[in-house]
Amino acid sequence: SGADAKVWGIILYLAILCTFLGYLMQNLALTGISERSVSLIQSLCPVMTAVFSLIILGERLSTAGIIGAAIIILCSLSEAWNWKNSSNDQEE
Repeated sequence: SGADAKVWGIILYLAILCTFLGYLMQNLALTGISERSVSLIQSLCPVMTAVFSLIILGERLSTAGIIGAAIIILCSLSEAWNWKNSSNDQEE
């Protein structure tokens, strides 16, 4: 209600330009690496965001957040391990 033009400009910048650049970079990455690699990296985004907020802003994760981050990391490692083993099996 009390937002002026400068605030709306910042909101539009964050909502449109940053989102656009994020998707553009993701699609450009797909041309250079496999979809599987991109999906693994994308699944780690919430964990990376939590780490950066800890380092830059000094925010702390709750116990549930730490458990969730651990689950995401373990699942990503498991998928990467399965991917590595399946590619080794195909080469033999």
